[in-house]
Amino acid sequence: MKKLFMTAMLFLMWLGCTNESSINWHKGNFVEALEKSEDRIIMIDFFTDWCVWCKRLDADTFSHPAVVELSKQFVNLKINAEAGEGIDIAKQYRVTGYPAIVFINSNGKEVDRIPGYLPPDQFVIRQQEILNGKNTLIDLQTRFANNPDDIEVAMLLGQKLWNSTQLEEASKIFSTLVNKYPTDLSENLTTARYFLALESLGNGNYEDLSNFIKQYPSSKFIYTAFEQLVRYFGAIKETTKEVELFQEWITKFPTNSSVLNAYAWRMSELEVNLNDALEKVRLAIPLENQNPNNQAQIIDTEAEVLWKLGRKEEAVETIERAITIDPTSAYFQQQKEKFSK
Repeated sequence: MKKLFMTAMLFLMWLGCTNESSINWHKGNFVEALEKSEDRIIMIDFFTDWCVWCKRLDADTFSHPAVVELSKQFVNLKINAEAGEGIDIAKQYRVTGYPAIVFINSNGKEVDRIPGYLPPDQFVIRQQEILNGKNTLIDLQTRFANNPDDIEVAMLLGQKLWNSTQLEEASKIFSTLVNKYPTDLSENLTTARYFLALESLGNGNYEDLSNFIKQYPSSKFIYTAFEQLVRYFGAIKETTKEVELFQEWITKFPTNSSVLNAYAWRMSELEVNLNDALEKVRLAIPLENQNPNNQAQIIDTEAEVLWKLGRKEEAVETIERAITIDPTSAYFQQQKEKFSK
C-alpha cells in the first residue's frame, strides 16, 4: 500500500512539473556552491568517467520530471571524484564508491547521502525526506541520543554511519545491539550481524561472513554477502575458493541474471570453466528480455567467453547482436575488432 501511495505521489508531482528535462547543475566550484547555498542544502553527485551506474543515474533518475522539480530546492553540484579539486573533496566526504550523492548544509556538514544508484521513485522519496529533515543522518543521531534503547533508530543510524564510511561509529552501535540481544534472530539483529561480519572481512577475516551465509540463508543481505566474499577471494587471488563460492552463489540464485553474468565474465578472465560459463551466460540472456541495454551487456559476455574458447566467428556474430541493440557503443565496436583479429 505504501509503495502504491508513493507511486501515486510521484505521478502527481510529475503532472505539476515544468517541461525541464534535466537538473540545473551549478556551474561553479565547490566553494562557490557553498556560498550560493545560503540556507539550502547542497546535493553533490560524486561520479567518475568510467562509472556505468553514474551514467544510468543521469539517464534515468536525474532526467525524471519529479526529481528535476524537487532538485530546485537544492543547490546541485556535480563533482568528478578523480579529477581536479574533486579528488580532495571526495576524500573529505569519505566517498569510496560511485555514484555517491552526498547532501551537505551551507557549513559543509554532511546531512545525509544516497550510496549508489536509485530509480526515480525511490530517489524522490529520499529527496523529500532530506528536505523535511526526516530519517537523515543528523535526525537519527539526535533521536538516538534521546533514546539509545530504540532498536529501530539504532539500526537506521548504524546503517547511515556505515554508508557514510564512519565504520568505527557504526560498528559500536551494531556490537552493542548484538551483545545486548545475543539470541535475537529478528531482521534488525541479523542486519547488525551482517555488518559486523563485513567489518571483519575488511580486516582480512572471511570466516565471519562465510558463517553468516550458512547461519542466515534467508537474510535480505545474503546476496550482498556472497558478492562481497566473492570479491574478497578474487582480490587475494584465492581462485579455487572464489570459483567454489561463485557456484554456491548461483545455486542460491539460479535465475539471477547478474550472478550468472558475473560468473561467466569472471571465468573468462580466469580462463577456467569456460563451457560452464557459456551455459550460464546463455541462461542469463533471456532473463533480461525486458531490459535491452542490460541484455546487450550480457550478450557481450557471451561473445567474450566464445572468443576465449577460440570460437572467433561465433564471437563476432554474437557481439553483432549486442551492436544491433546499442549501435552507438564504442566498446562493442572495439570488442568486434578484437574478436575479428
